[in-house]
Amino acid sequence: MTRPDMVSVLSQGESPCAQKALRDLKWRQRQTGKTMYELEVDADHTLTLQQNLASENDGTGTGGTVWPACVMLARYLAKRRFPSGWTCLDLGCGTGAAGLSAAALGASKVALTDLSHALDMARCNVERNNLKAEVFALDWARPRDSKAFDLVQQYDVVLAAEVLYDPNVAL
Repeated sequence: MTRPDMVSVLSQGESPCAQKALRDLKWRQRQTGKTMYELEVDADHTLTLQQNLASENDGTGTGGTVWPACVMLARYLAKRRFPSGWTCLDLGCGTGAAGLSAAALGASKVALTDLSHALDMARCNVERNNLKAEVFALDWARPRDSKAFDLVQQYDVVLAAEVLYDPNVAL
């Protein structure tokens, strides 16, 4: 006898919580199955982001794919009006999607930060989208060890999209 997959189990549930979990899971399956993710920030800006489909299993962590809150944050940024020359620091950047959205929308200075072992996707996506952004390792347990720490007070906007993950929290 085979175990049913999570989509099948949630599809049978009628509670609003089960339906929300099903929508989130289906969205996640559609996005994590692609090595390239097209993020439409607004009508004038679309980012092509490479994803690491094995990141949650190969030791680089959850930052290898674009998550739902990052998409919403990018679109929120597109609706805001920022003064000329605004600057942006992206904490726990993963693929760099939020910070690169800020760069595409005109931020004059963007810093993408994450743990050192998780920065390859961000670097790749900076180059892929031909945007100006600096990439720094930043471990929150030792923030003073990072160049980004010295620059924190120089940023107008600090972004953090789904930067904390607890696998023990149930839906």
